[in-house]
Amino acid sequence: MTDEVEVADATSEAEVREALDTFKPDIIHQHGIPQFTPPSLGGGDGELPRIVLSPDGTRYSPSSLGWGRGEPYVLIARSPMEYERLKDLHPRVEIVRNPLITRTTIPADCARQHLRIYQRVLHSDVLPLLSDDSRHVLALLLKAAICGDRRWVTVPPLLEGDEVRLDFPRLYIYAEQEGVLPLLMTGLQLLGIEAPSKQPAESYLPADYQQPQPMPTATITELVTDLQKNGPTLLRLTETDRVLRCDSTDEAQLLTSLRSQKLLPFFSSILQLLSEQTLLDEGFMPCPPVDNHTTQQLRKQLRNRLKP
Repeated sequence: MTDEVEVADATSEAEVREALDTFKPDIIHQHGIPQFTPPSLGGGDGELPRIVLSPDGTRYSPSSLGWGRGEPYVLIARSPMEYERLKDLHPRVEIVRNPLITRTTIPADCARQHLRIYQRVLHSDVLPLLSDDSRHVLALLLKAAICGDRRWVTVPPLLEGDEVRLDFPRLYIYAEQEGVLPLLMTGLQLLGIEAPSKQPAESYLPADYQQPQPMPTATITELVTDLQKNGPTLLRLTETDRVLRCDSTDEAQLLTSLRSQKLLPFFSSILQLLSEQTLLDEGFMPCPPVDNHTTQQLRKQLRNRLKP
């Protein structure tokens, strides 16, 4: 596995703490259930490593860990028998046979299976893993695609030059899961950005995840009603942005309709979200955007929508 990933071993709490300060792993694969205290995982503002846990025969329960940061991303059982014991205790359990205790596998196969699980973990809920630059560029690309013209966006320096340094694999994953991958690809084309090809990627998704479906003929009122009922998706926000930019929108009539259905306060919060996610300009807003408790809740829902 060391040809594809960097690996560091730690056998004590002190070594874990040192690795977090120097090696800065994306994933900690924990064997057994040592009772580390929460500070062992640091206390900074950055994204913490995701935990993969192999109980290795120890008795796992959600309250048995001392990490203090929630449950591990996935459990790895050594056998079907251990899987049966764990499957009702955690929503994600994989089986990887250990070549040290069985002749049914070899170390190379064991390593490949572990690597696949690690990749799947890092392909899940990728929004927190995207850099601020990648998130801003996604908004730019969506705006360019919605407007159909690159002149509507200001291209930042990081997109100029021969080499564009962005996390395209995760951008593709997030855009596909949110139903806006076609818009992302259109935006790349309009801005003349040469990006790598999209590669297949496995990820863990929420149990109730459903691929967002477009509402191509929906009115603003219908879109806002859907956002209020089902929560925000990036696809629904881009559709709302597109209709608001339409020249045929009668703003006075729209506000009257939203007010009569008691949707106007919610719509004002949606406008704030649109200014952040699709860079909607105030010139296309029928009323001022509002950043209040509802807006914060909408941000949280959008941020956590793909969290398994």
